[in-house]
Amino acid sequence: MDKAITTAKEIGTKERKLLNIIAPSSFDAVEDFETMKALVKEFENKYPDVVIMENLYDFNEFKQQFIFGQPDIAFTQEWTLAGLSGVEYCRVAKYPLYLAMSTRHALASCEEMPPADKLSELTAFAVRSPDNSGTEEQIIQNYRKIGVRPRRVVLVENFQTLLHTLKENRGMSLCAKFTGGNEIKYYPTPENMWSYLVVAWYPDRITKQAKEFIKLLPEERLRIDECKK
Repeated sequence: MDKAITTAKEIGTKERKLLNIIAPSSFDAVEDFETMKALVKEFENKYPDVVIMENLYDFNEFKQQFIFGQPDIAFTQEWTLAGLSGVEYCRVAKYPLYLAMSTRHALASCEEMPPADKLSELTAFAVRSPDNSGTEEQIIQNYRKIGVRPRRVVLVENFQTLLHTLKENRGMSLCAKFTGGNEIKYYPTPENMWSYLVVAWYPDRITKQAKEFIKLLPEERLRIDECKK
């Protein structure tokens, strides 16, 4: 009993060496996240005594965890930070959008982007965004950038459902390029439709481990209020 009490006291006085990271559930399915995985590996090699915990969440749960779960840092798309305040973040990689459809669709035989009038006959699928605010309007605006007006917009709950829907040849989507398989055809979109992947954190919750990780990032730092402008 004395030994157990002594051990418990020693554990309680030791510095917490944990880096708690949250990321979207698509973290292992989208190739653009490789830049962030490389940063984690660099940190892991530099600080081998720090335990790294990566927790993956769907969009709505992700935002709740970022606000109330108090992770050290978050990996996410820049647009998911909309509506937050007091958040600092750093852009680390581009997040291009592609027009995606099943390779079994008749239009997938086109080498370049299919004609806009033909695409306008299809249903557009998209993952429901955090807070479910302005989603359909934003989706339609994005399609207008490539001259398309979808027949209708259908929201799904997560990227796994979106991926399944596309493979089943039920419509199209403006989304990231998923890794693995050859069941989906991807057409690049104009560069003005690209977004960014960011590392985000709350400065008033910063831990020693998070500070060391942030040192690995590019120098430019942004606040969410700047994004709104």
